[in-house]
Amino acid sequence: PPHRASVVENNKIGALIDEMLRNGIIAPSHSPWSPPVVIVMKKNGSPWFCVDYRRLNSIT
Repeated sequence: PPHRASVVENNKIGALIDEMLRNGIIAPSHSPWSPPVVIVMKKNGSPWFCVDYRRLNSIT
């Protein structure tokens, strides 16, 4: 089943995506494929941006 992010997680994901776009780490995409994104908290309390490729990997 798809992962449902909370409002707080969605806000963190949006902020991280905006920061990565501004810094040229990622680029906008218009692909119909979009793996889910999850936030994992590191031991130091900072967020870790993770892309869940398990479903894609299962069919490739």
